Amino acid sequence: MDRQQLDYICEKGILWLTIAMVSLAVIAFGGVEPWAWIGVQSLTLALVLLWLPRFWLRSGYRVLWPPMAWAVVLFLGYAAWRYTEAPVDYAARQELLQILVYALIFFAIVDNLQGQDDHQKMVFVMMFLGMSVAMYGVYQFITDSRRVLWLFKPAQYAHRGSGTFICPNHLAGFLEMLLPVTIAFVLTGRLKHVTKVFVAYAGLAMLAGIGVSVSRGGWLATVFSIALMFLLILRNRNYRLPALIVLVLLIGGGAWFFSKADKAQQRFNQLVEQDKTKDIRYRLWQPTVQIWKDNYWWGVGPNQFDHAFRKYRPHDIQMRPLYAHNDYVNTLADYGLAGMTLIGGAMALFFFTVARVWKFVQRSNDIASRPSNRLAIVIGCTFSVVAILIHSTFDFNMHIPANALVLVVLMALVGVHVRYASESFWFNPRLIGKLVVSLVLLASATLLAASIWSGTRQEAALARVRRATDAAAQVEALKQAHLTEPSNFETVAKLAETLWSWSWEGDTNYEQLAREAMKYFELGMKLNPLDPLNHARYGMCLHWIGQSDKAAPHFERALALDPQSYFIVGLRGWHEFQLANYEDSRKWFEKSRELALRRFDDPFPDRMSAIYLPLIEKKLQEKAGGIR
Repeated sequence: MDRQQLDYICEKGILWLTIAMVSLAVIAFGGVEPWAWIGVQSLTLALVLLWLPRFWLRSGYRVLWPPMAWAVVLFLGYAAWRYTEAPVDYAARQELLQILVYALIFFAIVDNLQGQDDHQKMVFVMMFLGMSVAMYGVYQFITDSRRVLWLFKPAQYAHRGSGTFICPNHLAGFLEMLLPVTIAFVLTGRLKHVTKVFVAYAGLAMLAGIGVSVSRGGWLATVFSIALMFLLILRNRNYRLPALIVLVLLIGGGAWFFSKADKAQQRFNQLVEQDKTKDIRYRLWQPTVQIWKDNYWWGVGPNQFDHAFRKYRPHDIQMRPLYAHNDYVNTLADYGLAGMTLIGGAMALFFFTVARVWKFVQRSNDIASRPSNRLAIVIGCTFSVVAILIHSTFDFNMHIPANALVLVVLMALVGVHVRYASESFWFNPRLIGKLVVSLVLLASATLLAASIWSGTRQEAALARVRRATDAAAQVEALKQAHLTEPSNFETVAKLAETLWSWSWEGDTNYEQLAREAMKYFELGMKLNPLDPLNHARYGMCLHWIGQSDKAAPHFERALALDPQSYFIVGLRGWHEFQLANYEDSRKWFEKSRELALRRFDDPFPDRMSAIYLPLIEKKLQEKAGGIR
């Protein structure tokens, strides 16, 4: 096998690994499951190992460096710096690894996949994938299926199509990025008639998928992005008639769906009539903005919003939101104004790239007097990015690996087209440049390999936890999982909770178990200093082993970290009850009961106060009777 053949094999391997990566993330519940993300990282590692030799196999090698590449490098470096300052190391590291994967995919496409055939294969596979997932979503909607493959959807997503995603809004985010590319190929692409019919069918399936997702943000993003794209295409007289026909069909299909789908009408009425204060996402934005204001320039750290939120929680949000349901304010909270500026700069450079290559991807001086696949990719990807930018105002699509990967691929495909605009975007890295980039890729491969190894071992240990039938087996499996990833605060918290629950059964070794639980609760305080439950449970253990006089500071610290949580407030009431401070205990439990009524995801959230308030009344009556 000669050098050229080996280089060709590496190039095609990179193409199909990229396609496999996106496909895996989409099919595997959006890539949010740990095992799915391990798979994505594994494919990325394989891609890097194929990319490395190409630096040395290609003769006359030059680097293509689109304008947005500067913003990608700067944000990756900024995220790495902010990771070192993050309060919760494990959460920040997971997000940093995601950013590293996205950056590697972007540069791998720009550096290796510059041919139009490669671009078309990627786009067409994603179209087929979008069509298949959309059809599955339609099936879920028609049959009122509660399943996503072998998993059950949360109750709040019932009667909506979500495809292979858990949340229907993320299905809409995925499809709205592919629909503009699909329509662009139908109208401006140079395809055979049979292929165009297939692509048009895929577009109709995606439109139906967006409809059955019943995602208000997805509908808005789709309508505005497609409308803007048609306004641009209609400027060209050569495409005016087919564009008008397609537009009429889209409007007619949307109107028919809306007239037949009661659930869709209800959601649209909510969009028009619902007061903002009644929508939980608007209530999340206020504390998120406050987190940003308190960490104005640099943010609280990568992936720290979920943990920092507790301190800023409004009294009427008794849940763990995970994300702010707005990628912009979430980014401000995590990365501050500096990080948001870098991301904004990347978007600005993307649209600058579109403007720069616009006349070079057309086959005439007009929009396109003849069909052009280059133009279809540039137009379609541009409005795909517009769609997800609109939807990001109402959701957290960029925290779903599948959707983030699709966006990165589409932006990279546009970036590659600067090769037609000017020679100034090419440069010769020379030997030093090749060595530096090779070392960077080797370091990235090492990080990915370490993450894959520890993640695989950790998932295997956690699988044993799920299979365990008694507390002893669960504790042993959790300890093994902790050894595989010592910084995972969630494993430590689960281990401490298991030991605490086992101790609470009151066996002869209860004190030994409680003290061991305290050791892990204390470790949890270090791994996640923003989690109040470690402090509260530590205080409960002190009560349990007869050291009640030392417990108060831990309950006070828990309240300082999450002052409006019904559960933490209830535990403070429990602490006062153990000290026989029944009046104070009643006040805390009454507040807990009031806060618990705000929890909509549990029909019986007020279990603790329901048990203790009658006991408190009985104790107070006994005390009053004793005084008389």
